Amino acid sequence: MHQGSIIGEEYTAETGTYRWMAPEIMQLEEYSFMADVYSFGIVVWQLVAHEELFRELSQIEAAGTVAIDGASLPIPKKIPQLMEHLIRSCWNGHPKVQLSFSEICIELQEINVVLLMTKKMAWG
Repeated sequence: MHQGSIIGEEYTAETGTYRWMAPEIMQLEEYSFMADVYSFGIVVWQLVAHEELFRELSQIEAAGTVAIDGASLPIPKKIPQLMEHLIRSCWNGHPKVQLSFSEICIELQEINVVLLMTKKMAWG
């Protein structure tokens, strides 16, 4: 697993699909693998929300909403707190707060344990 998070380390110009793209890429700024963490958070959001990203907007409008306006997607109210923390941490652009993929793996393991315990308790 890549451990790098140095800005500009793997820089390519505006690569990806706007709806899943990190703001720094859309703003044509230098970025690192941490931009992939943002995109991963979007995918997790989709899995728990069961919704299309900014469905009322075109690709370009969605990009502008995120890159210029700083918009984010609403977190569903009935998801576990650990899952909400994971999503918000992926979207946070501050390197000290944003998770690395190593930390994401740990968080996913914790979420899995909690979900398994919840299922066992529900089944008696």
